[in-house]
Amino acid sequence: MTMDAKRARRRKWIVGGIILGIIVVVAVVLGAVLGTVLPAKGSNATVTPNNSTQTSQYIVAKNQTGIASAMLADGSNTLLTYFQSSANNDILEKTYNGTWSAGPWETGYASVVVTDAGARTPIAAISYPDRGRVFRQVFYTDTNGNLKQTNKSSTDTAWSNSSILTSIQVGTGDWSTAGIAACWLSHGMGATYKTSNGSTQTYGGIRLYYGAVDGLIHELGWAFDTAHSWDKWYVFNGSDANAGVGCAIHDAIVNVYMRNTTTSALQQWWFDYDHPEENWNIGPSYQGISTTSSIAASNDNSSVELVYFQAPDLSIRSLSNAISGNTSTFTTPAGKHGLMPNGYRLSTTWVGKNGTTALLSQRTDLGIDVVQYKGSDQQVSANQIPKMD
Repeated sequence: MTMDAKRARRRKWIVGGIILGIIVVVAVVLGAVLGTVLPAKGSNATVTPNNSTQTSQYIVAKNQTGIASAMLADGSNTLLTYFQSSANNDILEKTYNGTWSAGPWETGYASVVVTDAGARTPIAAISYPDRGRVFRQVFYTDTNGNLKQTNKSSTDTAWSNSSILTSIQVGTGDWSTAGIAACWLSHGMGATYKTSNGSTQTYGGIRLYYGAVDGLIHELGWAFDTAHSWDKWYVFNGSDANAGVGCAIHDAIVNVYMRNTTTSALQQWWFDYDHPEENWNIGPSYQGISTTSSIAASNDNSSVELVYFQAPDLSIRSLSNAISGNTSTFTTPAGKHGLMPNGYRLSTTWVGKNGTTALLSQRTDLGIDVVQYKGSDQQVSANQIPKMD
């Protein structure tokens, strides 16, 4: 087959579906049926039907695509990966559990998640249990810069209609350096508080961080107990909306990583949901982050977090964060993980098996690398999405 023929083949749509296994786990309550998650109060409440008849595409990643990853929350050790198609702006899903879903990267296919994403949108993804089902949820921007979500449970045959979460939009029109990060805190975790309607609930739920049009990182929250909308929570003064954002949760503490525009440092902020009266706190910082760096973070479910970012010399760096209670200590970066041009993305998630993390990164001449590391720098496996457009 000629190279032109291969390229043409990669742009064909294949009608059909990837049959996802039905997974049942004992889970926690997410409140209302999440298949139609409502926008935040004060938003324009727009819902976009996810009615594409095409359910899978041949895999070629868009140049400067957003990248997201998460572990499916069913204990199966399945890695979920998300990126944008080069043929259009569709967000695609590819999964890995010993083998890649629908064939290997070089010859296989990926399932379509949404078809209304803006070009080079940032992407975030999480997976969590709820009432005997396992959900996967993807966050992105549409062509107008609206922050949106779609989700799918283990009993659903299709992704939900996408919905706008807030009236405050993402970025300024070019989203290739903006960031979105999502984390979730287990049901029942954290202190209790009174809602605006007088009900009592815990802080367990979803936390979403994104670079907004005002140039700052914003936080949205969805409570698992009684939530019926996304709430606008915190705005991080001095943060950089154009330099990415990452988050990780351990126990009842969420750590968020972003660039500080005053000090030009990688800055950690943390919040202890067992003691919400203490509000947000500033943690350790590290000098040596690019002004347009992507940021990704993951936690080993206990005392270690790994933060990946881009240095001014365009190298990908990893930083280990040792955690003791609510105290964090950055260690010396473990080394470089190759070069990545400005405007390209990173994603990481703790795989758990054999103590490894998965790092996803895109390079202009290599496509998207999917590499697993033991610790922070010992490579144990590698895959690659074919070269993008």
